[in-house]
Amino acid sequence: MEQVLFEELIEIVNLFWRRYAELPFTSRYSGYSRAAYFKQSNAMLSTLLQFCIASNFVRLHKHSIQSLLKHRFSVEYHLFFKTWKWIEADKLSEKYKQNILDHLSYYIRKVSKKKINPQIIGINIISSPEATHYICGIMRRFQTKEKLIFFLYAIENKYTSDIQPNFHFTDKKKLKQAYKQYFENPTQNLSEYIRQQGFRYKGFQKSFQECFGVTFYQYFLQHRLLRSLELLMFTDKSHKVIAHECGFSDYSHYIKTFKRLSGLNLKDIPRFVLSPL
Repeated sequence: MEQVLFEELIEIVNLFWRRYAELPFTSRYSGYSRAAYFKQSNAMLSTLLQFCIASNFVRLHKHSIQSLLKHRFSVEYHLFFKTWKWIEADKLSEKYKQNILDHLSYYIRKVSKKKINPQIIGINIISSPEATHYICGIMRRFQTKEKLIFFLYAIENKYTSDIQPNFHFTDKKKLKQAYKQYFENPTQNLSEYIRQQGFRYKGFQKSFQECFGVTFYQYFLQHRLLRSLELLMFTDKSHKVIAHECGFSDYSHYIKTFKRLSGLNLKDIPRFVLSPL
């Protein structure tokens, strides 16, 4: 992995977690339960960060997210240090894999006796013909593995992208800066704006797609969608209000775009902040 990308990734994920780890939310859980939940933020940050690094690693090496989730990595929960660690599954012996399962089983039995469960509600084990295992600890508030994976992938996809060989990091930063400035006032004429930034229109569009893998408009839609995902998860605003605030032409356009780009419906996304009853 490029050193600059690695450092940028760590910085952004840390910023993201500092922003949301202590986010107050209204729920059926007591203040004591919420406090206990947020004490685990370091372990959860570690999980998020390791996922981002691992998934970006396989993207840079032409592997798919599916191969990451199902075949390439196992997750070990270290009972003594109470941390998670990613391990390449094909490097594990059968004895070591069984040791991981034993520790996880012990941990599940131990926490199930407590009134306040930490981030684990279950484990899923997927065996492949090569006898590799993917062990997934599901965070308590994510309900299902699919929602957890979507959330992690959204973070990883928002804050990382492949660095193409033909582009230096400074070129990428310049393109991204031009995009961010346009996003602050998206009603302005795009062609005129690009010329004001010192780019030729066709050259900018080609460079943008080569650098980020998508067209300027597709990147623009993804940015809006991921902004809406943050509002869905961390506010109690209605879907229609979120669609308007994120710049979608109408509510139906938002629903269709969300389904097309994420593969999920709006109701599939967990709400961390619930409206008071």
